Amino acid sequence: MLFGVFFGIGGIMFWKSIPYIGISLTYGIVIRFCSAAEYVVCVKAAIFNILDGALSNASLLVPSK
Repeated sequence: MLFGVFFGIGGIMFWKSIPYIGISLTYGIVIRFCSAAEYVVCVKAAIFNILDGALSNASLLVPSK
């Protein structure tokens, strides 16, 4: 539920900022923020070994030759 609140606030802030700084600069800021957030989540997952089970299960989906 908390992520839904953040999603709604982010959407409102995104559409409110377009008239002030332009669509291309707004998209650039959003993409950089999202990629930085993704990096932090992946590093935290790697530190705490959260993704180990998911990666080993994903290897079952790839057909072997």
